Amino acid sequence: MNLQEADLRKANLQGADLTKANLRGAILAGANLQGANLSDVDFTETDLTRVQLLSTTLTGADLSSANLSGADLSGSNLSGAKYDNETQWPDGFDFQSSGSIGPWQDKNLKKSNLSGKNLTEAVLKGSDLSEANMQRVNLTKADLTEATLEKTNLDYANLSEANLQGANLQEACLLQANLREVNLEGANLQGANLNGSKLVGANLQGANLSKTNLDYADLSEANLQGANLQEATLRRDLEKANKYKDTVLYGASYDENTQWPEGFDPVAAGAILKED
Repeated sequence: MNLQEADLRKANLQGADLTKANLRGAILAGANLQGANLSDVDFTETDLTRVQLLSTTLTGADLSSANLSGADLSGSNLSGAKYDNETQWPDGFDFQSSGSIGPWQDKNLKKSNLSGKNLTEAVLKGSDLSEANMQRVNLTKADLTEATLEKTNLDYANLSEANLQGANLQEACLLQANLREVNLEGANLQGANLNGSKLVGANLQGANLSKTNLDYADLSEANLQGANLQEATLRRDLEKANKYKDTVLYGASYDENTQWPEGFDPVAAGAILKED
């Protein structure tokens, strides 16, 4: 749908499906777009002042140089929406924690409070999030490749299908976090707390899990090939430990201080005992 530079001032488009529409340079001042589907819409240089955007879907939309002054973005989904330094946001709107993608990613986010934020599909590649409060944050399918999350609080966070390849999570807290199908290949999780976390189908190939607390974690169908489990704890009840039959441990290393579930044979599973 091509509506480039269209004059849609005060138009009633409540609930409209404008997916992938071209609204570049259009004038929508005062329009009602409540509940509309605006996924992947091009709003570059668009006038969105005082627009009603309550509960709209703006995933993947391009808001570069758009003017959203006075707009109501309450309950809107901005995951993956793009913006630049010229984008004008409503006063008080926390765009940096909205899940949108823009120059803020280069910002040092060390010790930031992002608790409970929706950062679905956010691009945080290489970001410094060390010691940040990210408890209960939604990072589903987020790109955290080579990010620094040392001593970060990610308790109860949702990181399902996120990419943390090569990330540093040393001493991070991930108590009961959702890590289903997460990519942690080559990540450093030394001393991290993953007690009760869900790691079903996770990729932990070559990850450093030394001194990591994996007690009662669900590692069903996880791949730990070549991972370092020295001094890690993996205690859980025997019934749940049987799920490890689907876990790939071939080439994973452990030592005499690694604590396995009662009745579990790591050698039979392909793990390698490292002796002094």
